[in-house]
Amino acid sequence: MIQEFDFDGFRADALKHMDDSFVRALRAAVAEEIETTGLSFYMIGESLGGWARYHVRPDMVEGQVDEDYYQKAKGALLTFDLSVRALADFAIPNDTAYTVPRETFGAQGGFPGAIMGNFFGNHDQVRALTEARSHGGDYERLRLAQVFLMTSPRNIPMLYQGDDIGTEGGPDPDNRKMQRFTGLTGQELATLETIRRAGTARAAHPALRRGARTNVVVEDWYWVYKVVDGDDEVYVAINRDNDKQWTPPAGFHDILGNCENGVVPVLTACIFVK
Repeated sequence: MIQEFDFDGFRADALKHMDDSFVRALRAAVAEEIETTGLSFYMIGESLGGWARYHVRPDMVEGQVDEDYYQKAKGALLTFDLSVRALADFAIPNDTAYTVPRETFGAQGGFPGAIMGNFFGNHDQVRALTEARSHGGDYERLRLAQVFLMTSPRNIPMLYQGDDIGTEGGPDPDNRKMQRFTGLTGQELATLETIRRAGTARAAHPALRRGARTNVVVEDWYWVYKVVDGDDEVYVAINRDNDKQWTPPAGFHDILGNCENGVVPVLTACIFVK
């Protein structure tokens, strides 16, 4: 399948239920049969329940879906059970947390080449929009999560199908509805446009893919951070508070079209680029 469809990577489900020797054999087979150009074939695993670090090793997988990222993003941006300050305190060290080997379940997990998978929803979770609505929110919260996902550097954004427009759904199997492409509402179209623009910005700016993130402003419900890679820099504002006053450096503008004249509106995120 890799050779026929020219895939760049794949996600291996439930590694914690597999024998380690099989995971190593899979990695070795891909290296021998697929990696013939000098480029690495990206393999990401999924092991919830505290196993995220265990399989992240050169002889297993380069990354796993980051369950801690999911919990913090959901709590701060969808359900509002956490503060934005708590998200900021978590996110910056987490950008590179798995590049350092640490003891986990009796083995060393994490290595310098680790690239984790960031997500705020998948096929095992209640839908992101449903989480937001069950806690008094709506599409605005989903769009905050979308922007945070696409502007988190160093690791891979994993967007579950339907979370681009705001599909609803409870526990499995209600969260696995068919993808819709037509008949979208105004809110769904606005949400789709947000993820399109955020994804385009990530593709255009190396800082958003592999840069270093630092805080500019951190408050309980409001966060501005900067992501830098060489000469490329991007500013991101996430606002759960009332309207806030913040102006980016000269020459920067919000590619989402939400922020202008030094105002970051309530329940809004902005991506400022040169």
